[in-house]
Amino acid sequence: AVCETDSIDTNVTDVRVFLHTKILPVSCGEVTMEVILYNCDDPECVKCDDAAEADATLASAAFKEAYNDVDACFSWEPVADTNISVGGITNITAQAFDDSSDLRDTQDYWSAIMTNTCGEDWFESVLSAPDQATIETPETTVSTTS
Repeated sequence: AVCETDSIDTNVTDVRVFLHTKILPVSCGEVTMEVILYNCDDPECVKCDDAAEADATLASAAFKEAYNDVDACFSWEPVADTNISVGGITNITAQAFDDSSDLRDTQDYWSAIMTNTCGEDWFESVLSAPDQATIETPETTVSTTS
């Protein structure tokens, strides 16, 4: 499990909220990773809610884009037809780092979170995979006879 602390600008109260989230990996695949997220009361994730707040996936391509671009949005998609709630904040759809963040710092964050969640081999394989846009689709030929 990985413990993450986020400082979230809720855009509602103009107050930043600190959220502590325990991230438990379910699966780490070539296309997506799935995790279960728990809300915790402390930055060490020792005192966490018994019930999970979310069972969610993150597309590997979205992670790779966010790793290479500070401004890239990334979103955890719910596995079931539910809203994702983190720290009691519901309907979290997309996240991005502040555009003043340094790329090396955000890459260090992703490296720490992903290698501790899915392992270094998975992390390296996702980063070295070709972008979806560069994968050529094989040509299909359809012929008909009369």
